[in-house]
Amino acid sequence: MPADESSAQNSTEIQKINAKEDLQGTSTFYQKISAFLACTRLPDVLWWRAELANRFQNQPCPLLPEIPSVLLSYIAAVSPDPQVL
Repeated sequence: MPADESSAQNSTEIQKINAKEDLQGTSTFYQKISAFLACTRLPDVLWWRAELANRFQNQPCPLLPEIPSVLLSYIAAVSPDPQVL
């Protein structure tokens, strides 16, 4: 295994361990939502993406929106505090 791949794999493993430690003592709901946000990308949840693109194409000056392929955890968060609504 090349050195770059090995260090990337080690970094990923460390992140997973840190994530598990961060989730200790939190509710199952928080853990599941956090996992969903950490592994789901924005385009995967945009069910209206095709309709949006179609509406922009029908304009006099078509503009196709660029939807970044970022993880939802980069743009959304959930509080581990069970009292927060």
